[in-house]
Amino acid sequence: MRVIGVDGCRGGWICIALRSADDPSPEGWVSAEFEDVVERVPTVDLVLVDIPIGLLEAGPERRAPDVLARRVLGGKRASSVFSAPIRPVLDAPDYDAANALSRRLTGRGLSRQSW
Repeated sequence: MRVIGVDGCRGGWICIALRSADDPSPEGWVSAEFEDVVERVPTVDLVLVDIPIGLLEAGPERRAPDVLARRVLGGKRASSVFSAPIRPVLDAPDYDAANALSRRLTGRGLSRQSW
């Protein structure tokens, strides 16, 4: 089974592919556009993308997937899960405006990594 793990990065999308069950050595690259990820490896079985689905609109509650992931990882590893932003901050013109909006709508600031 050919699997690619994908995460957003400054240059586009960072990708790590496991070649096959017979050759599990990883192959890594950065693609500027998401379409390039799949085009580069047309015989892929799974593309696993690290991107939050189901953003909240407002309120003090946290997304259940973020809470569960922290609980499963536990200890120091729990801090590697950053909270997904609320949907309204996606339209903010810059980090300061997004952070202020997040504070107003949720009572919590927005991390730079979330932005």
